[in-house]
Amino acid sequence: MARTSTAISIARNVAASAGFAPPSSLVGTTDDNARILLALLNRGCQILAAKRGPFGESWPELTREHVITTQEGIEWYALPQGFVNLIVDALWDRTTYRIGAGPVTPQEWQSIKGGLVDSVSLNPRYRIQFNADAGVVQLRIDPVPGGGDTLAFEYLSCTWARQSVAGPVQLDAISSDSDIPIFPSNLVELDLEWRIRKAKGLSYSTELAEFEMERDRVFIQSIGLRKIALDRSNDIGLLREANIPETVQVV
Repeated sequence: MARTSTAISIARNVAASAGFAPPSSLVGTTDDNARILLALLNRGCQILAAKRGPFGESWPELTREHVITTQEGIEWYALPQGFVNLIVDALWDRTTYRIGAGPVTPQEWQSIKGGLVDSVSLNPRYRIQFNADAGVVQLRIDPVPGGGDTLAFEYLSCTWARQSVAGPVQLDAISSDSDIPIFPSNLVELDLEWRIRKAKGLSYSTELAEFEMERDRVFIQSIGLRKIALDRSNDIGLLREANIPETVQVV
Protein backbone atom coordinates (compact mmCIF):
# COMPACT_ATOMS: atom_id res chain seq x y z
CA MET A 1 0.00 0.00 0.00
CA ALA A 2 1.29 3.43 -0.93
CA ARG A 3 2.46 5.63 1.93
CA THR A 4 0.19 8.50 3.01
CA SER A 5 1.22 11.39 5.24
CA THR A 6 -0.30 14.25 7.16
CA ALA A 7 -0.71 17.61 5.48
CA ILE A 8 1.97 19.27 7.61
CA SER A 9 4.48 16.50 6.88
CA ILE A 10 3.88 16.86 3.13
CA ALA A 11 4.22 20.65 3.31
CA ARG A 12 7.46 20.48 5.29
CA ASN A 13 9.05 18.05 2.85
CA VAL A 14 8.09 20.24 -0.11
CA ALA A 15 9.29 23.44 1.55
CA ALA A 16 12.67 21.90 2.28
CA SER A 17 12.95 20.58 -1.29
CA ALA A 18 11.99 23.97 -2.77
CA GLY A 19 14.58 25.77 -0.67
CA PHE A 20 12.71 27.66 2.04
CA ALA A 21 12.07 27.13 5.73
CA PRO A 22 9.56 24.35 6.52
CA PRO A 23 6.46 25.75 8.26
CA SER A 24 5.65 24.84 11.85
CA SER A 25 1.94 24.82 11.01
CA LEU A 26 -0.37 25.20 8.00
CA VAL A 27 -3.66 26.02 9.67
CA GLY A 28 -4.26 29.10 11.79
CA THR A 29 -0.94 30.76 11.03
CA THR A 30 0.00 34.17 9.65
CA ASP A 31 3.08 32.80 7.87
CA ASP A 32 2.65 33.63 4.18
CA ASN A 33 4.52 30.57 2.92
CA ALA A 34 2.40 28.27 5.06
CA ARG A 35 -0.81 29.85 3.83
CA ILE A 36 0.29 29.50 0.20
CA LEU A 37 1.27 25.86 0.78
CA LEU A 38 -2.14 25.10 2.31
CA ALA A 39 -4.04 26.77 -0.52
CA LEU A 40 -2.00 24.96 -3.19
CA LEU A 41 -2.23 21.63 -1.36
CA ASN A 42 -6.03 21.88 -1.31
CA ARG A 43 -6.18 22.96 -4.95
CA GLY A 44 -3.90 20.18 -6.13
CA CYS A 45 -5.79 17.46 -4.24
CA GLN A 46 -9.14 18.72 -5.50
CA ILE A 47 -7.85 18.49 -9.07
CA LEU A 48 -6.44 15.01 -8.41
CA ALA A 49 -9.83 13.93 -7.04
CA ALA A 50 -11.50 15.04 -10.27
CA LYS A 51 -9.23 12.90 -12.48
CA ARG A 52 -11.08 10.29 -14.56
CA GLY A 53 -9.96 7.31 -16.62
CA PRO A 54 -10.98 6.53 -20.22
CA PHE A 55 -14.25 4.92 -19.06
CA GLY A 56 -15.02 7.41 -16.31
CA GLU A 57 -13.09 5.57 -13.59
CA SER A 58 -11.99 7.40 -10.48
CA TRP A 59 -9.58 6.62 -7.67
CA PRO A 60 -10.76 3.50 -5.75
CA GLU A 61 -10.92 5.51 -2.51
CA LEU A 62 -13.37 7.92 -4.15
CA THR A 63 -15.63 5.20 -5.59
CA ARG A 64 -18.33 4.45 -3.03
CA GLU A 65 -21.49 2.37 -2.71
CA HIS A 66 -24.79 3.68 -1.38
CA VAL A 67 -27.85 1.62 -0.46
CA ILE A 68 -31.36 2.95 0.12
CA THR A 69 -34.63 1.31 1.10
CA THR A 70 -37.62 2.64 -0.80
CA GLN A 71 -40.71 3.99 0.94
CA GLU A 72 -44.26 3.54 -0.31
CA GLY A 73 -45.18 6.37 -2.67
CA ILE A 74 -41.88 8.27 -2.27
CA GLU A 75 -40.02 9.11 -5.49
CA TRP A 76 -37.25 11.40 -4.10
CA TYR A 77 -34.24 10.08 -2.16
CA ALA A 78 -31.30 11.88 -0.56
CA LEU A 79 -27.84 11.47 -2.08
CA PRO A 80 -24.86 10.57 0.12
CA GLN A 81 -22.40 13.10 1.51
CA GLY A 82 -19.75 14.13 -1.00
CA PHE A 83 -21.75 12.89 -4.00
CA VAL A 84 -20.40 14.01 -7.38
CA ASN A 85 -22.14 11.73 -9.86
CA LEU A 86 -23.51 8.24 -10.35
CA ILE A 87 -21.52 5.62 -12.18
CA VAL A 88 -23.48 4.66 -15.29
CA ASP A 89 -25.16 1.22 -15.23
CA ALA A 90 -24.36 0.77 -11.55
CA LEU A 91 -27.83 1.22 -10.03
CA TRP A 92 -29.69 -2.00 -9.25
CA ASP A 93 -32.91 -2.96 -7.53
CA ARG A 94 -31.62 -5.82 -5.40
CA THR A 95 -35.14 -6.84 -4.46
CA THR A 96 -36.38 -7.42 -8.00
CA TYR A 97 -32.90 -8.11 -9.46
CA ARG A 98 -33.41 -5.47 -12.15
CA ILE A 99 -30.91 -2.90 -13.37
CA GLY A 100 -31.89 0.76 -13.18
CA ALA A 101 -32.41 2.55 -16.48
CA GLY A 102 -30.68 5.90 -16.56
CA PRO A 103 -29.77 8.46 -15.81
CA VAL A 104 -32.49 9.41 -18.28
CA THR A 105 -32.26 12.71 -20.14
CA PRO A 106 -34.60 15.65 -19.45
CA GLN A 107 -36.32 14.89 -22.75
CA GLU A 108 -36.87 11.25 -21.82
CA TRP A 109 -38.09 12.20 -18.36
CA GLN A 110 -40.66 14.65 -19.70
CA SER A 111 -41.85 12.03 -22.18
CA ILE A 112 -42.22 9.53 -19.33
CA LYS A 113 -44.13 11.98 -17.15
CA GLY A 114 -46.13 13.91 -19.73
CA GLY A 115 -46.54 11.71 -22.79
CA LEU A 116 -49.98 10.94 -24.18
CA VAL A 117 -49.39 7.23 -23.69
CA ASP A 118 -48.28 5.97 -20.28
CA SER A 119 -44.73 4.75 -20.26
CA VAL A 120 -44.48 1.63 -18.14
CA SER A 121 -41.22 0.02 -17.07
CA LEU A 122 -40.42 -2.98 -14.91
CA ASN A 123 -36.96 -1.55 -14.33
CA PRO A 124 -36.52 1.49 -12.09
CA ARG A 125 -35.77 4.59 -14.14
CA TYR A 126 -33.90 7.41 -12.50
CA ARG A 127 -32.32 10.81 -12.86
CA ILE A 128 -30.40 13.22 -10.65
CA GLN A 129 -32.65 16.27 -10.34
CA PHE A 130 -33.15 19.37 -8.22
CA ASN A 131 -35.97 18.83 -5.73
CA ALA A 132 -37.45 22.32 -5.38
CA ASP A 133 -39.44 21.34 -2.29
CA ALA A 134 -36.36 20.06 -0.43
CA GLY A 135 -34.03 22.68 -1.94
CA VAL A 136 -31.36 20.10 -2.85
CA VAL A 137 -30.40 17.77 -5.68
CA GLN A 138 -31.72 14.25 -5.12
CA LEU A 139 -32.24 10.87 -6.79
CA ARG A 140 -35.67 10.63 -8.41
CA ILE A 141 -37.19 7.24 -9.22
CA ASP A 142 -39.87 6.22 -11.74
CA PRO A 143 -42.20 4.37 -11.45
CA VAL A 144 -42.90 5.65 -7.94
CA PRO A 145 -41.68 2.67 -5.90
CA GLY A 146 -43.49 0.62 -3.34
CA GLY A 147 -42.01 0.23 0.10
CA GLY A 148 -39.20 -2.09 1.13
CA ASP A 149 -37.18 -2.41 -2.08
CA THR A 150 -33.41 -2.20 -1.77
CA LEU A 151 -31.75 0.07 -4.33
CA ALA A 152 -27.96 0.14 -4.50
CA PHE A 153 -25.62 2.16 -6.67
CA GLU A 154 -21.99 3.16 -6.94
CA TYR A 155 -21.02 6.80 -7.18
CA LEU A 156 -18.00 9.08 -7.22
CA SER A 157 -17.25 11.22 -4.18
CA CYS A 158 -15.45 14.55 -3.82
CA THR A 159 -14.13 13.74 -0.34
CA TRP A 160 -10.40 12.97 -0.49
CA ALA A 161 -8.98 13.33 3.03
CA ARG A 162 -9.42 11.85 6.50
CA GLN A 163 -8.73 13.05 10.03
CA SER A 164 -6.78 9.96 11.05
CA VAL A 165 -5.17 6.91 9.47
CA ALA A 166 -8.13 4.67 10.35
CA GLY A 167 -10.82 7.35 10.02
CA PRO A 168 -13.45 7.63 7.28
CA VAL A 169 -12.63 9.55 4.09
CA GLN A 170 -15.12 12.40 4.50
CA LEU A 171 -13.17 15.65 4.07
CA ASP A 172 -13.04 17.69 0.85
CA ALA A 173 -10.36 20.09 2.13
CA ILE A 174 -7.48 20.15 4.59
CA SER A 175 -8.60 21.99 7.72
CA SER A 176 -6.07 20.64 10.23
CA ASP A 177 -2.32 19.98 10.13
CA SER A 178 -2.99 16.34 10.95
CA ASP A 179 -5.50 15.72 8.13
CA ILE A 180 -4.36 13.02 5.69
CA PRO A 181 -4.96 13.06 1.91
CA ILE A 182 -5.83 9.62 0.56
CA PHE A 183 -3.41 9.98 -2.37
CA PRO A 184 0.14 8.59 -2.10
CA SER A 185 2.22 11.19 -0.27
CA ASN A 186 5.01 11.18 -2.85
CA LEU A 187 2.44 12.06 -5.53
CA VAL A 188 0.97 14.90 -3.45
CA GLU A 189 4.48 16.20 -2.74
CA LEU A 190 5.37 16.20 -6.44
CA ASP A 191 2.16 18.09 -7.21
CA LEU A 192 2.68 20.62 -4.43
CA GLU A 193 6.31 21.22 -5.36
CA TRP A 194 5.69 22.34 -8.93
CA ARG A 195 2.80 24.50 -7.74
CA ILE A 196 4.81 26.27 -5.04
CA ARG A 197 7.75 26.77 -7.39
CA LYS A 198 5.42 28.36 -9.94
CA ALA A 199 3.87 30.56 -7.25
CA LYS A 200 7.35 31.72 -6.20
CA GLY A 201 8.41 32.54 -9.75
CA LEU A 202 10.88 29.63 -9.92
CA SER A 203 11.36 27.18 -12.80
CA TYR A 204 8.96 24.27 -12.51
CA SER A 205 8.77 22.50 -15.88
CA THR A 206 10.88 19.54 -14.75
CA GLU A 207 8.87 19.12 -11.55
CA LEU A 208 5.58 19.36 -13.46
CA ALA A 209 6.64 16.72 -15.98
CA GLU A 210 7.76 14.42 -13.18
CA PHE A 211 4.45 14.87 -11.38
CA GLU A 212 2.33 14.22 -14.49
CA MET A 213 4.24 11.03 -15.30
CA GLU A 214 3.90 9.73 -11.73
CA ARG A 215 0.23 10.75 -11.53
CA ASP A 216 -0.68 8.79 -14.66
CA ARG A 217 1.32 5.75 -13.55
CA VAL A 218 -0.21 5.64 -10.08
CA PHE A 219 -3.72 6.29 -11.37
CA ILE A 220 -3.66 3.50 -13.96
CA GLN A 221 -2.26 1.06 -11.39
CA SER A 222 -4.89 2.03 -8.84
CA ILE A 223 -7.94 1.54 -11.05
CA GLY A 224 -6.71 -1.77 -12.55
CA LEU A 225 -8.38 -1.66 -15.97
CA ARG A 226 -9.56 -4.97 -17.40
CA LYS A 227 -8.67 -6.24 -20.83
CA ILE A 228 -11.57 -5.84 -23.29
CA ALA A 229 -12.11 -8.73 -25.68
CA LEU A 230 -14.36 -8.93 -28.76
CA ASP A 231 -15.66 -12.33 -27.68
CA ARG A 232 -16.94 -13.50 -24.31
CA SER A 233 -13.60 -14.87 -23.13
CA ASN A 234 -13.44 -12.38 -20.27
CA ASP A 235 -17.15 -12.55 -19.38
CA ILE A 236 -17.72 -11.86 -15.69
CA GLY A 237 -21.43 -12.45 -15.52
CA LEU A 238 -24.57 -13.57 -17.35
CA LEU A 239 -25.54 -9.97 -18.13
CA ARG A 240 -22.35 -9.00 -19.94
CA GLU A 241 -22.57 -9.15 -23.72
CA ALA A 242 -19.80 -9.53 -26.26
CA ASN A 243 -18.13 -6.23 -27.10
CA ILE A 244 -19.50 -5.99 -30.65
CA PRO A 245 -20.28 -2.62 -32.28
CA GLU A 246 -24.01 -1.94 -32.66
CA THR A 247 -23.55 -1.45 -36.42
CA VAL A 248 -22.56 -5.09 -36.86
CA GLN A 249 -25.35 -7.58 -37.51
CA VAL A 250 -24.91 -10.99 -35.92
CA VAL A 251 -26.75 -13.79 -37.73
